Amino acid sequence: MVGSRYEASKTTKGKGKYMLSFYTYDLSTLLLLVLLGVALWSDLRRHRISNKLNLLILSSGLLLQTFFVGMDGLISGLLGLAVGFVIFIPFYLLGGFGAGDVKLMAVVGTFLGPEDTLLAAGLSLYIGAAMGLIILLAIGGFKTYLSRYWTMLKTFFLTRQLVYQPPQAGEAAATRFPYAAAITAGTFTALLWLGMMDLSGVMEFITL
Repeated sequence: MVGSRYEASKTTKGKGKYMLSFYTYDLSTLLLLVLLGVALWSDLRRHRISNKLNLLILSSGLLLQTFFVGMDGLISGLLGLAVGFVIFIPFYLLGGFGAGDVKLMAVVGTFLGPEDTLLAAGLSLYIGAAMGLIILLAIGGFKTYLSRYWTMLKTFFLTRQLVYQPPQAGEAAATRFPYAAAITAGTFTALLWLGMMDLSGVMEFITL
């Protein structure tokens, strides 16, 4: 994540410590969550995430990384971008995700860096799978879903070729849900896991 409360505390004292912590750590967390909220709203309302929004997240993450951490921050942001892209692109190629979903996970990586992006992407996939399962159970398409993957598994054992069979039009599995919800929830959970949701630096800075 951009900045570090620990690194700020090592180099500054008193009010300056909390100011640096706020601008490099708390502000970047808040900005990322706000931008994810906008992406979620767009996906829910319009069923798409615009390239302009993804470009805004990308530029914000890289600029913050570069400004506060320097070249190491820029490299970390670019590596996070690559990790998010590499993890999500296979699902796009298989027809499971939209291009906007892949781009969103990738640009979120510019804020998180490679290691934290790996966690956020993994949690996003896990949450997305759970959401998809709930939708299948709710609209009654789980049996057809299992049957389709069982056919793919049998084909693999017989031919040693993994052939993806996309859901047919009208199947429950063909119903798309706004995957920005899973990415937002996964990233938020990762931030909680990593202890990045402690925004106490804001209040500490104000009250000093």
